Amino acid sequence: MALKPLKTEDSTYTFFDDEYSEAMHSLSGAYREALYMHVLPSRVLEKEGTVCVLDVGLGLGYNVLALLYEARKRNDNAFYHIVSFEKNPAIPCTMETIMFHDDRDELYKLIIRAAIEKEVTTAWYNHVVLYGDARKLIASMPEDYFDAVFHDPFSPAKNPELWTVDFFKKIYHVCRDDGIVTTYSAAFHIRAAMHQAGFRVGIGPQVGRKKEGTIATRKNADVVPLGDDYFTALKTMAKAIPFTDELLCDDPELIRQRRHEAMHDFKKDHQALE
Repeated sequence: MALKPLKTEDSTYTFFDDEYSEAMHSLSGAYREALYMHVLPSRVLEKEGTVCVLDVGLGLGYNVLALLYEARKRNDNAFYHIVSFEKNPAIPCTMETIMFHDDRDELYKLIIRAAIEKEVTTAWYNHVVLYGDARKLIASMPEDYFDAVFHDPFSPAKNPELWTVDFFKKIYHVCRDDGIVTTYSAAFHIRAAMHQAGFRVGIGPQVGRKKEGTIATRKNADVVPLGDDYFTALKTMAKAIPFTDELLCDDPELIRQRRHEAMHDFKKDHQALE
């Protein structure tokens, strides 16, 4: 798996992944995206006690770094338990090439160590890294457990298996009632998938040149839902048909093909009614 470095507009680096033909972060700012698309909207920095975070897609570890760096500055009343899923076991080699040339480097070395050793515990946080297919890994997570989920895999077009109704149902069950899910995608079919999984779905922030993201929750009143009219309108749109993967084991091409066929049938049925 070839990874090519790219400098982003906040002077932090991301990498272009040849397997997915996609950069791992927004070119408008890799670290900025982690902080403003995931960490701050999740509101975990406002919590006290043990705060549990699921990081779907460790990647270069920027979501975890932004969380820990901001928490160390702001919150002395929390212990963070972070679980990261990662498909690529070779990612620590790439991480070791990155430096920030500021006080983030100290924390980042601990994140790299967690990626290598699979767990690091300090006085104020615990970070566990699990390698494999996130669809299988999430089955081992306890229900009603996470205060936040940073949903940050590759794009739905490239990585559809982690954007299905069925995978979001798994995320729903591991979230606490007031937990918040953050993601960078605002695509109609992704919001429809989250809605069908049971979430209250709202508008996430816009970061740099990236369009608005999406946030979701089971019951957190701070997430203002898009509303019934929005999702009623989605039911009239073929492009809002979500990916499905009932057994959480289908390959990406089959998942894409299933959605394509559902969209084709939807269009044919609606043409027949006209």
